[in-house]
Formats: sequence, C-alpha cells, structure tokens
Amino acid sequence: MSYRLSAAQMRRAYLLQQLAGCDWDLEKCADALQSTKGQLVLRLKYAGFGYFLHPHVIDGARAEARRRRQAAKT
Repeated sequence: MSYRLSAAQMRRAYLLQQLAGCDWDLEKCADALQSTKGQLVLRLKYAGFGYFLHPHVIDGARAEARRRRQAAKT
C-alpha cells in the first residue's frame, strides 16, 4: 500500500522544511522564499501553523498586508 500526501500536506511539509533549513528564523526563511516576513507569517497561518506564532506577530503581518494593499490602490 502506498500513501500520497495531499497538495495541502505537501505545502505544509515544504514550509516546515524551509523553516528548519533556516534554523526557524522567520526573516532568514522569508528571504530564502523571496518574500517578506509578513507574507511568510500569513502563509504559515493559512497553512494551519498559526499556533506556532504569537498573536501579535500575526496581527503585525495582517497590518502589513493591509498597508501593501492600500498602497497598491493609489
């Protein structure tokens, strides 16, 4: 019998591998993934890893995303 991971499980595993490879440093991992720390935080939250992060970190990432959206509108 073989087991296949779902696409969501593969994305979650990829994120964990990237974080582990960057010694769990969010800034370093975001750089490796060519994104911002805020984008990585939201990606982790939406992948189901929000419980790894302090609520104020998630709130800061949301605020950053709002600012980026507003800046893009102007």
